[in-house]
Amino acid sequence: MSRRGRLRKRMRREDIEDVEEKLEALEEDVEPEKKAPAAAAKPEDRVLELQKAAGNRATGAAIQRWAGPVLQMASRWPKTQELRIGGLVVPIEAFSGGPTGGEHGSARTDGDRATGPGDVSIVTKQGAWMDKLIRMSRESSGIDKAEILIPFRDEKGMRWILTEVEITAISFGSDQGEPTFTLALSYKKRAFADTPR
Repeated sequence: MSRRGRLRKRMRREDIEDVEEKLEALEEDVEPEKKAPAAAAKPEDRVLELQKAAGNRATGAAIQRWAGPVLQMASRWPKTQELRIGGLVVPIEAFSGGPTGGEHGSARTDGDRATGPGDVSIVTKQGAWMDKLIRMSRESSGIDKAEILIPFRDEKGMRWILTEVEITAISFGSDQGEPTFTLALSYKKRAFADTPR
């Protein structure tokens, strides 16, 4: 290892030690009655406090060691509706559909939510994901799982989990002069979740 590489490695270790010292000092400075609410703080709040105290570079080094807060921060609802299918994330302009056959047909129901087979039509603006979706539709095998995320207010939402999915139709159109892409999906089973992952 070159001298420059050893110096960089030593500097990283010193940064991490510096961050840990600053965190300990911050915790000691907090009055005992203020410690209880801080313990209940969200991981995002802890990361922001660390960033204010130690800076971006040191915070990045600390986050690499803390997997928990990063994973929890990543599980947030998107700002707009989206489709997750075959490793793609596709923003949704509009969608409609549900169970096939009558009101709920032969689909098993979970309260008011039909969980059996059905169809859904998704409208999105044209984008880089179109080629991959067209390739997926031409493959003979179905798609194991697709998810539709519907965010609500106050960090809440609903996730449709569709299994044994097949892309049955693809069409191109326009909405007020903007090109759109419509995707028709058929699924064997639908489940619901109130978490984004």
